Amino acid sequence: DVVMKHFAASLGVKCNFCHQYNTEAKEMDWASDGNQHKNIARGMMKMTQRLNKKYFEWHNDWTALKDKLEVTCYTCHGGKKIPSSWPVIK
Repeated sequence: DVVMKHFAASLGVKCNFCHQYNTEAKEMDWASDGNQHKNIARGMMKMTQRLNKKYFEWHNDWTALKDKLEVTCYTCHGGKKIPSSWPVIK
């Protein structure tokens, strides 16, 4: 799924960062809310939606982000799990 790949790339993580692994079934339990990062991600999605709705032309369509100037996960995370509080100076 394009949206999940965007999230993973934006944070430099794999699926198990937000999704719970079911050890009994030996597979990912995609529906589980057992991993705290999944709920944090939901909050972040709501935050970016509010920002985009207020400051940009937002149509509640995550798949259209590649074509627009909007806040995304990558805006703050830049490919890292924890966003930097300071800009990188090169």
